[in-house]
Amino acid sequence: FTGLTGRLSKTPAGILCMSGYLPRPADILLNDATKEIPISMHHGEADSMVQPEMAQMSLEHLQDMGHKNVVLRMYPNLEHGANNEEIEAVQAWL
Repeated sequence: FTGLTGRLSKTPAGILCMSGYLPRPADILLNDATKEIPISMHHGEADSMVQPEMAQMSLEHLQDMGHKNVVLRMYPNLEHGANNEEIEAVQAWL
């Protein structure tokens, strides 16, 4: 989520988050440009390293801040890793 902190010299074309979460919501700086950045979040429902609730809370926080283009896809039985379904979804998004 570094692309939403204002630390980059250019606005990214998109942000991909796999098995992750928003660690410091206070660092997010949303403006007209960053509110439109596509964010694709992917998370396993069986992830024991990063609880699925953390991904859901990150999604809700971004939406509450006014981000307009963020999606979270959850994958049943997927632990902290990737599977073919997730990889195909990421490829399609890219």
